[in-house]
Amino acid sequence: MIVMTSEFYDKVRNRRSVRFFNEKSVEKKVLRKILETSMYAPSAHNSQPTRFFVIPKGKMRINLVDKMSEGQAVVAIERLD
Repeated sequence: MIVMTSEFYDKVRNRRSVRFFNEKSVEKKVLRKILETSMYAPSAHNSQPTRFFVIPKGKMRINLVDKMSEGQAVVAIERLD
């Protein structure tokens, strides 16, 4: 049995969406830990349909933002290993 702390639930309940970002990069080990932890999120029938992608700075990210604002689905992948 996994026991979650009240601090964890407070963080989940009080989360917010961020739409403005600074230029500071997240360390790869921190990013990897966030992604690994997110894989434990529950899903219907444990199907785990969610996929996570890391989009590095640069032209690819700008292109993705442009396509997403047009309503197009675009996928770009950079492996962390």
